[in-house]
Amino acid sequence: LVATALAPMQKDLKTAPTATTTKPAAVIAPAANGAAPTAEGKAAVVETAPVWTEEQDKMLQDGLAKFPSKMDKNERWSNISKGVKGKGKKECVTRFKAIRDALKKKK
Repeated sequence: LVATALAPMQKDLKTAPTATTTKPAAVIAPAANGAAPTAEGKAAVVETAPVWTEEQDKMLQDGLAKFPSKMDKNERWSNISKGVKGKGKKECVTRFKAIRDALKKKK
């Protein structure tokens, strides 16, 4: 059921923003890309979600089906991320939450 619901939204979420912040770009820039802000504080950083391939989305869906939500969350997401080539635990959790939120908005 989850895999069926995820498929239509994969394309929309490939470039979805990961988060928003109220911090000025001058504060974010050093942490985001190692560059110090200019004297005017005009450094700009645009954060976008990392691109997910269809294969990686499928791996995530397979992991979600294989490891039940009743498991310890840390252990579950560690196991899921091991099966998603090129993605870590945090990226998998973030992707899942973005898809879940998009599904909720469609209802």
